[in-house]
Parts: sequence; structure tokens; C-alpha cells
Amino acid sequence: MTTRVHIENFPVELWLEIFRYLTSEHIAVAFRNLNSYFDFLLSSPQLPIIFRIKINQNHVFANSQAFERLNPMKLQWIQALDTISSLHSGYTIQFLRYHASCLISLRSVNLHIRAKQAALKLSYLCEALPQLHMLKMFRLKCIGRFVDKTFSTSIGILFKTLFQHPKLRHCTLSLWNLQETNFDRQCILDLPSNHSIEYLCIDNIDSRIFFDIISCCHALKSLSSQRNNPEDIFYQSPSSHPNKSLSLHALSIVKLSLFGLKFEELERICASTNRQLRQLEVDYSVYVFTNHYEDYLEYFNRTRWTKLIEDIKIVNVNIKIHALDEVATDIISNMVKMDPWFKWTENQSSSSYAALTITKAN
Repeated sequence: MTTRVHIENFPVELWLEIFRYLTSEHIAVAFRNLNSYFDFLLSSPQLPIIFRIKINQNHVFANSQAFERLNPMKLQWIQALDTISSLHSGYTIQFLRYHASCLISLRSVNLHIRAKQAALKLSYLCEALPQLHMLKMFRLKCIGRFVDKTFSTSIGILFKTLFQHPKLRHCTLSLWNLQETNFDRQCILDLPSNHSIEYLCIDNIDSRIFFDIISCCHALKSLSSQRNNPEDIFYQSPSSHPNKSLSLHALSIVKLSLFGLKFEELERICASTNRQLRQLEVDYSVYVFTNHYEDYLEYFNRTRWTKLIEDIKIVNVNIKIHALDEVATDIISNMVKMDPWFKWTENQSSSSYAALTITKAN
């Protein structure tokens, strides 16, 4: 008696090995619409091929049938979603708005948002994100340098939505140079605690907003932030920040280029890691006048630096403290010239500065 063996009876492991030799385009064309078995198989998180799609105007349809008629890929197969360019950023938001509930395999989203109509786009995005149950990586780049406080509520809702996502592991946000002059911090003061995000990169925010955010994150393994805004030269941050408690016991990598970060705040971050920190990179410039140079004198304290980096295996620190008037120049130069650990550079055409460089390798 002849035994029939159907193709669906092949072990899943065999199919996954076969798929390693095919491109995502080949798989989509060859196996689309065969049967429910292959639909299930091609939605598996074990699939060695990533079904990635770059969204443009040709992908935006209000229903899944219209999308799949013109595209070989099924919505439930898509694992990664990219914006084809910043000029087409709105199409990706609309795609998520229409199809979020069908994107059952989507694990990575890469978006751009322009300031024009950003509040509406962010609202659509926040409606879609909770429906992406497998989402693990989220990247958002905000185009344009200036927004006003009318965007504060929308940005606050975005943070709340991201922090409530149970599967999100990697979160990268490049925002619109947020500081207290153009952003209402009240919109992020009651964020939910997050225990899922492990890798957080958040750029273009000032130090107060930075601490508001990280005080809610309790599972971070890697934290990075940078802010390089020329206008910060003339902006003086408040003399003291509220001491929000930090719980960063899993944090092992910190990379900061953050304007206005005081040494005691850097110490707080390191202390909150419970000696788990293994890599520290700090790179930024501070511009000081006579009336607030004292806020940064701790950076010249060799004893505190030695204690701070004692248990850290990899350290790269590059700091420049620029003196913007004659009195600040005299005070800072006299302090650093007595210690070979620091370097003083005198500039006639621009500001003179004290430089600190610390390198430590495992």
C-alpha cells in the first residue's frame, strides 16, 4: 500500500532551512495563497528571512484586499516596516492606521515625522501601536528643528503609549529639540513605569526632560542621548533639578552628549546602576558665564572622577568647558593650569576652554 506524503507533512525545521536559500521576494511570489499552512509558517518568528517593506504612496490602501492585490506580500507576513524617505513619511503613518490589526508579525518600525500636521500623525500612530502585539523595535525621527508647546500633549501621549507596550525592547527617538521653553513637562510627569524597554536612545531633549523619561524606565541595559543645539549656548538650565529616583539596576552601557548635564547628575545615573555599569561615554561642551560657572566645577574634581569610574571597564570622556567672559576665563584657567590632568586652550578669536579627556579600556 502506497503512503501519500503531503508537502505540509514536512517538518517545520526543514522548511525553515529551505527558506534560508531564498530571498523574501522569491518566497512571497512562490508561496503566497497556497494554503493556511504556509500562511502560518511565513508568519512564524523563527523564519530566517525578514519580510521588510518600504512604504510609499503605492502601499496606502484602506483595506487589506486592495493592498494584497497589488503586492506579492501578505500583511501578516510583514516583519519590518520602513519609510522609503522623509518625503514619504505620512504614507507610513496612514499604512499603520489602516492595517495595524493585520500586521501580526510586525517586529520593527522605522518612521519619520515632519512637524507639519505632526499632532494628527502622532495621534494616528498612538492608535496603531497598541495593535502591534509583536513590536520589539521602534525608531522615530522627527524632521525639523522647532515645535511649540501645542505639540506637548501629543508627544506626552506618544511616550505613554510606548511605555505601555509590553513587548517593546529597542526604542530610538530623535525629537524636536525639546526643552522647557517649547515643551510642557507636565505632559510627561505621570508616565507609567516601564519594565520592557532595554535599549533606549533619545536625542534632542534637555537634561530635565531626560531625567523625567529615564526615571520611568526600570529594565534599561543601554542608554544613550545627545543634544547638539547651538542655541544652548545662551540657555541656562535651572540651578537644580528635582531628584527623581532612578532604578537602573540592569544598565551596563551609557553614552551621553547632553547639554547642561551636571556632574552630580552623572554620578546619580552611575550610582543607580548598582555597579552594573561597564561602559561610559560622555562627550559634550559646556558654555559658561561668570554667574554660573560654579555649576560645573565638579568636572575638575579628580577625586570624584576616580571614584566614579573605578568599577567601569570602558570609559571615554571628552568634555570642554568654554569660558564666555573674562572673569570666567581667569577663574577656570587658574584652576586647570595647576593640574596636568586638564588642558587649557587660549583662543583670541573665540572662547577659551578647559578640556578633560579620560580613556580607560578593559
